[in-house]
Amino acid sequence: MARNYEEYMEVMSDMIYGETNSEYDDRMTSTIVSNLTSSNMFYMSPHYDDRHSVFVPKDNYSLTIQSLPVQLKTETDVQHFIENVLKLGKTSAINIITNRNKNGMEYRIADIDFDCWNARIGVDEFRELMNTSEDIGISIVGIVDREKNYKQFQYNYSNGMPMNYIKIKTAEEGFAAKEKALKINRTKAVDKLVLSEDEWNSIYIPIIPNDLSLDGKSLSTEEDWIDYFENKLRLGKISHIDFVERIAIESSTDKMRSAFVHFEYWNDSKSVRFLRSKMNTDKGGFKQVGYYNGIQIVNFYGKDYKTKYLAFKINHKPIPVADGTMNIHQMTALNTALDIKNTEQELLIQKLYAEIESLKEQIAGLNESEPEPQIKVKFPKARSPVPFDDKKTK
Repeated sequence: MARNYEEYMEVMSDMIYGETNSEYDDRMTSTIVSNLTSSNMFYMSPHYDDRHSVFVPKDNYSLTIQSLPVQLKTETDVQHFIENVLKLGKTSAINIITNRNKNGMEYRIADIDFDCWNARIGVDEFRELMNTSEDIGISIVGIVDREKNYKQFQYNYSNGMPMNYIKIKTAEEGFAAKEKALKINRTKAVDKLVLSEDEWNSIYIPIIPNDLSLDGKSLSTEEDWIDYFENKLRLGKISHIDFVERIAIESSTDKMRSAFVHFEYWNDSKSVRFLRSKMNTDKGGFKQVGYYNGIQIVNFYGKDYKTKYLAFKINHKPIPVADGTMNIHQMTALNTALDIKNTEQELLIQKLYAEIESLKEQIAGLNESEPEPQIKVKFPKARSPVPFDDKKTK
């Protein structure tokens, strides 16, 4: 095993430019980098004896290549790379997932299951490092392929920049097969969720941030949102989405959008039932941070690269859907007629308002010109007392 760069390059030069040695026909140039730091560089000798056995360890696990070189396009390419170039062992399942980073750059992840591992020095050290490190890097600088006449390859990222190493993490045994099965299940048709007449069928999103992005792309059109709900969240079939713009509270010019998402039907799945249950019980609504792509959560982001979320709330009073009995010309004629009628109503309201104001002024003028009536009360005069006659009483 080479312990410094000079020794490593000497071994590589012997292997690339030297004569073929039948005893070391199995050629590989791979550098294992523990923790991806220069102080923990390990330069593995590229010469391995082709006569080796295989083994299935008790602590078997799968591997995840966190960013594939652009040259490895298919599962067959990855299989050849693992089995015939890196010579790690025999694969049993490979699953490739496409992702995007915050900047919108596309990258691919590969999960790899193993039937068995090759019993050789390089693989032993590789597995030892995987057991002690959270992730490692395998250098692919100047790597050669035995089956392609030891041709030296330059691997690249999707943006064309050279890729000098691949970053690898461990995963639980059989992870690739499970994720592959999950991917297949996600493409299968699901049953429709049966809802009663009094159950809600529409959701309300109070605020959609203007800088919201997902998979490095902005969600701006109705088609973007339909794709998100139908294909990423897999909630069901969208009927239509109504967007509403309003002025932001903290600004007199900036606008923000709300959305009313109307479903033709909901899928009958565990994730849908979980979402509807949470929305029924949480008054503040359900916080949706993105979606699960089969291997990890893909988050919403803003321009500041901070994660965002959307609040899903129940829309208890959706707007009725048009029955579609009128064509575009009829709709235009009806809209024109309603505009005319609305204008007439506005003019009538203004006329009535003016008349009311005029009557108010007249009443006010009458009150000012007429004096207030004075009420006079007349009391009857007092009668003189009748003198008392003692004779009449006798």
